[in-house]
Amino acid sequence: MTTKPPVGVTDILAPKSVDEFLAEQAKPPEAITTPFPSLNRVCGGIGGRIGIGMGGHITIGGDTGGYKTLLVGNLAAHAALCGVNVGFCSLEMSREELQERVLANVCRKPVAKIERGSLDADTRIAIGDEVRSIEGLIGKFYVNEDGISKLDDIVRLMEHYHELECKMLVVDYMQLVAAPSVSLVDRITDVSRTVRDFARSHHVVTIGVSQITREAAKNRREPPTIESLYGGRSLETDSNMVLLLDHSRYDRPPGSPVARTYLIIAKNRRGDWPVHIPIEVDHETLTIREGLLDEEDLWP
Repeated sequence: MTTKPPVGVTDILAPKSVDEFLAEQAKPPEAITTPFPSLNRVCGGIGGRIGIGMGGHITIGGDTGGYKTLLVGNLAAHAALCGVNVGFCSLEMSREELQERVLANVCRKPVAKIERGSLDADTRIAIGDEVRSIEGLIGKFYVNEDGISKLDDIVRLMEHYHELECKMLVVDYMQLVAAPSVSLVDRITDVSRTVRDFARSHHVVTIGVSQITREAAKNRREPPTIESLYGGRSLETDSNMVLLLDHSRYDRPPGSPVARTYLIIAKNRRGDWPVHIPIEVDHETLTIREGLLDEEDLWP
């Protein structure tokens, strides 16, 4: 009597299996590029070292006020400008707040000039003209209009985004998701695995934003590590890649609109790690760029 396995099995050394595998490997990469060349280069596997591979789940961690939402907003805006539809599940910021930030990023306009009470006629016309000029050339950027927190509702929202052909889905941030589990660790485990499984089953990229522990945040001398993620080991184990914002090497000269720190690739299943990428944050336009080789001495 042959036991029926719970899932199918494949002899991966059989000639037919090898031929099918090589045929898949010969196809172009399936990836979403990021605004950071050094990050793109370490995205192996289906990402083809040009961007985040489809089906992957990314966790972004950092201190409170440490640019987590700003970073994921830059990743999402860049994806949209490259023609990718984005679905953003916001548990903290309103649609208006996110729209303000994304417009500043996409149009390279000072966010202070877009704020209510500060918007002048020239800026209003310039932004309107800019978005009309790129309409149809870029992807959609969907954001929930009302507050949301329950895990079941977030899954339904992600399903809706998938129906709208979104290839990048963001959950910002995961500690605010309400799940049935009582303990924090079990709740975060449920959330993390649900978002990860969605990426795999729907062949999309998911990004979960996470806080780090208070102990790690208070330590200004040492960079955060994977163990700093707030909510248990599942945030690490479920992720294809973990990106951490370094609060220990943060520098913003007095009066300067730019701040410099590092984006740490703390885990990477399909490429190099750890990798420390110098990044510059423009507080006026809310854009983040990677530092150039000849600017190395500018970073702390």
